[in-house]
Parts: sequence; C-alpha cells; structure tokens
Amino acid sequence: MPIGRCSTYLMLLAALLATACIKLQEKEIKLAPICPECADYLQDSVKAMPGIRYVEYSPKLQLLNVKYDTTSFSPRRLQRFLTQQGFIRSVRDSAYKVPACCK
Repeated sequence: MPIGRCSTYLMLLAALLATACIKLQEKEIKLAPICPECADYLQDSVKAMPGIRYVEYSPKLQLLNVKYDTTSFSPRRLQRFLTQQGFIRSVRDSAYKVPACCK
C-alpha cells in the first residue's frame, strides 16, 4: 500500500477515535422574551463558547436548544451567562437589568 494512502487512513482513524470520545448532551432552556437583535447576540455568544456543538433559539416558543460536549463544557457556565445577560429572569435575578430593547 502506498505511503500516502496509509497516512490518509491513519488520519481518518484518528478523527474517528477523537469523535468517539465526545459525549453530547442536549438541553432546552426557557428564556424570557427577547427582541430579534438580542436573539442574534444570544446565539452568536453561545455558539462561541468552547464545547458547544449546536445552538438554536425559537422566538415563538422562547426556547434555547443547545447541544454540548459534556467532556469540555459545563451547563452551569451557560446558566450563569444567560442569567447575567438577563435572558433568564426570576425574583432572585432582579439585580440583572433587562436590555432596554427587550422591555
């Protein structure tokens, strides 16, 4: 077998082994109503987090659907980000301000 073909097979095998170690988890989070600009910001910010594999926000249902790699991402980090940005609101979160565009 030619050397070039062997190296290709080795690279494919390495890629397969690397993806076999990834454990994806899906999480749906109910959010407070937000405007389209904040929805774009939300999706872009969450997508940029290491370990996030998929993000989709449904404005109609006000649900954020996230798939993440459990070996490299903690859902607490996402929860903290969403709370600090005002996307999740409760009585305890009153210290966080709602963006003016979403009031």
